[in-house]
Amino acid sequence: MNDILQQNLINTFGLESLSDDERVEFLNELGGVALETTLVRFMADLNEQQVAALNYFIDTEPTQDVLMEHLLTQYQGFESQLETTISEIKSDAVAVLGDGKNENVDEENI
Repeated sequence: MNDILQQNLINTFGLESLSDDERVEFLNELGGVALETTLVRFMADLNEQQVAALNYFIDTEPTQDVLMEHLLTQYQGFESQLETTISEIKSDAVAVLGDGKNENVDEENI
């Protein structure tokens, strides 16, 4: 995840108070959610042969970084769909949490 996107997500989710390790863990988890969501949506648009080839690759259990690189280089349109998913996640977060600046979350409303 690039630095600008990471900082934007840190601000959106109000992660400034977390330790570096906690931020990295949160951003990795968020990245995994974005990747999985995008992958499910993307595979729905592939033909059977493309799905079989991608499933074959996924069955090799690549790391998240290797899988992401493969998807970005081998499947046209994946990057655009990933950007849309990330934008949706951020919009949903802002709708629930506010803009992440100087707002306290009431635990009873979670």
